[in-house]
Amino acid sequence: MIIAASTYVSSLLVKSATNVALEKVTQMVGARLYEFAREFVSSGKSMDESESFFCDAESKDDLRKDAENIFSASAVLKRAQLISPVIKGSRILWIDDNPGFIEFERKTLEAFGSIIDPVSTSESALSMLSSFQYDLVISDIDRHAQNDNGLKFLTVMREKGFSQEVIFYIFNLDRASGVPLGSFGITNHPDELYHLVMDILVRQRI
Repeated sequence: MIIAASTYVSSLLVKSATNVALEKVTQMVGARLYEFAREFVSSGKSMDESESFFCDAESKDDLRKDAENIFSASAVLKRAQLISPVIKGSRILWIDDNPGFIEFERKTLEAFGSIIDPVSTSESALSMLSSFQYDLVISDIDRHAQNDNGLKFLTVMREKGFSQEVIFYIFNLDRASGVPLGSFGITNHPDELYHLVMDILVRQRI
């Protein structure tokens, strides 16, 4: 039953991967599928109820949402494959005080070929920026009980002369507020995050 449930969800995903990076992502998602299928089996529901189980789940960690967002129309994978030489070896500094929340996105970018340095504080981020050359920075905004910590970090970063583009990746997004001044973009969707990263890398490394 686990295999059958996993097969149902896998219909949402890209069917094949044509290079090593995409194969890594496919394997990683396969592991998540298996975990989610085990949850389905533990729920005691029958296979006839599988569609409602997978489609009605609303938790933040719902694999269905991960799959739909990350592999929406296969656009992310196709683009990552097309510009693979540009992504490979790129270095990204990622600031988030809840690293578990971004693990899947981080591993996906690593599978594409990026080197990700995760830190949890603005102080650590500034130290890393002084020590290594980064292509871009990804940051949260609400950090350590301060709802504008990420914005303050961007201001300090610019004051210290660091010019790397910054993408804000947050949980709750009010699109009416627009893109924070001085940043490249802001999103709460994985697929948009990947496209923003690739937009920057194409500009920086070609």
